[in-house]
Amino acid sequence: MRLKSKAAAVIVGATLLVAMSVATAFAVVAQQSVALQVGSDMGSGYAGTYGTEVVLTPAVMSKIELPGDKFHFQVLMQDVDTSGTPVPGMVWKDFRDFEDIALEDTNTVPPLSFRIGIDDSVVLTDGSIVSPVSPYQIRCEYKAWDSSLTTPAAGSTSPNTYSEIETVTVLAADAPKVKVTASKTVRRAGTYFSFQVSPATGVGTIRVTIARSGHTALTYTLVTDEDGYVKAKLKVGTKNGTYKVSAKFLGNAYAPASATASKTLHVAR
Repeated sequence: MRLKSKAAAVIVGATLLVAMSVATAFAVVAQQSVALQVGSDMGSGYAGTYGTEVVLTPAVMSKIELPGDKFHFQVLMQDVDTSGTPVPGMVWKDFRDFEDIALEDTNTVPPLSFRIGIDDSVVLTDGSIVSPVSPYQIRCEYKAWDSSLTTPAAGSTSPNTYSEIETVTVLAADAPKVKVTASKTVRRAGTYFSFQVSPATGVGTIRVTIARSGHTALTYTLVTDEDGYVKAKLKVGTKNGTYKVSAKFLGNAYAPASATASKTLHVAR
């Protein structure tokens, strides 16, 4: 996916630039005009629920991009110092898992896609890994290939060339549900249970209660993985009989709390 066609005058000028020798073309790496398309619409940002794929499509509007050029992505967020204390103000941080877009062909910029809440994490100064708080702002830096350097795309424009800033908003999923599954072998001393939150809402907490009439209920707190899944071996009780297993997702930044799901088990050993 590409941005709308560049102006004819820009294309003509850039074509002449390509025709020049490499040494002459890169004698001066000038600041350029860069656009960034997030999703399918220019200038309007993007909104989606956890796990939704977002496509980023950058383009240089003032010249034709050349093999070796790169686009590098950053997010605006609050950092911390080495002790974990929040640092005043907002700073631009690199995404942990984003790879730069590197051009292999002239005027052909491949898009970059990522999943909200899964691929957009950042490493803070104290080493902690977090996802940016919604809504968050992103930009890309254009790095033109400098033929005077031995490593392609090792240089950047001077001064640095950044795109406009775009906004990504994470929407809360509606009415998440928890599915409770028990292993075929049910034992009082330990039974395997799996819990799945749907739609997937990332890392979160599930509160599990196992109760039998006339007896004190057992309560467990479990943490799901990024896909909303957790499996655990839980003690059911001390007596044979019928037990009710209840599970409730407590909610997080990507979804509200769920209704309570329940499952009845008969324990005979």
